[in-house]
Amino acid sequence: MKILHASKKYPDVHGGDAVVVSNLERMQVLAGHRVTILTSNCAQTQRRPGIHVFGLKDNPESLDRISLRRLISLVMLIFQAFRILRRERPDIIHTHSVDMSCVISLAARIYRIPIVHTFHIVTSREAVHGFVRNRAELRLMKAARPAFVTALNRTDLEHLTNSGLNVVLVPNGLDLTVWTPIELQSDHDRFALVSVGRLEKHKGFPLLIEAAALLDGEVDVKIIGGGSLESELQLLINASNVAERVELTGPKTTEGIREIFARSDAMVISSLYEAMPLALLEAWASGLPVITTEVGMVQRTEAGTARGVHLITDREPATLAAAIRRLRDDRAYRESLVEAGFDEVRQYTWTRVTAALDGYYEDIVARRRSKQRA
Repeated sequence: MKILHASKKYPDVHGGDAVVVSNLERMQVLAGHRVTILTSNCAQTQRRPGIHVFGLKDNPESLDRISLRRLISLVMLIFQAFRILRRERPDIIHTHSVDMSCVISLAARIYRIPIVHTFHIVTSREAVHGFVRNRAELRLMKAARPAFVTALNRTDLEHLTNSGLNVVLVPNGLDLTVWTPIELQSDHDRFALVSVGRLEKHKGFPLLIEAAALLDGEVDVKIIGGGSLESELQLLINASNVAERVELTGPKTTEGIREIFARSDAMVISSLYEAMPLALLEAWASGLPVITTEVGMVQRTEAGTARGVHLITDREPATLAAAIRRLRDDRAYRESLVEAGFDEVRQYTWTRVTAALDGYYEDIVARRRSKQRA
């Protein structure tokens, strides 16, 4: 089968969607599929056969915003899509960006190629984005006429189904041969926290910095990642008088992240909204206890808790600080979170994700070919 993945990010551009697409590509190639990539024109984007870049040269931090440069690139994509689809003739187009999906859909309909879309984040159910953006996401998605869309968690599944889309649940995966348990090096005086994510608004890093300020001398924090808010966050760190204890490390390789994990006592996810944080899966697989805000796949259950994490259901610095103290002071509780995390992460593998997608792909292609014969 020929599969074209269309994503605004692809390695070496940092972002969860880039990680997902590159892993799907790897597993699908191993399964015998032919895979090509359509992605944004960034200096960091890999250049090799099978990768098509489109539009004006842009920087990774701008890809999540609808700037004038991004709009011009999307207009250019309308025309480039015809050339690329005519050349590649994929059986399936798997999109990972709502605006790209809508733009490509015109050429896809002309060439009768079905579209599958993955919602890496569902902004239409988050009031923080405003009415216009919330409505635009669903309108653009419906205009693309996908055969189906995939949601990463049951909360998004319910929301998208109620919005009138054909939705299936396909979570993210993790390479458990890379993300393996690590030996923690507890040779430091302060309780060491780590957080991983792009330095953007939805990651909620001010909450973590403000909580660290309430824990004077009690914790060290390393925030791994780059993004447009780096200067703003550094100013907050300086203003909060925690510069000696809170560090923005910049982006790291997988090996670099695991080295920091080995010197950490817990992971903190302080996001305002997420669908399925890859950092959570990575922490679980590595053996770190996790404190997280209530986002996406991590929701309150009937028992009031979520497995494998210490869940905080408000975004108050004092609440997060109290959670950090609980983990610091209760080793048995930390170990119970680690054990539960190991149990949870085993179900999230790229082998399972790829097998599920293959079944959906084959069903769509078979139905399309049946209609063509009729």
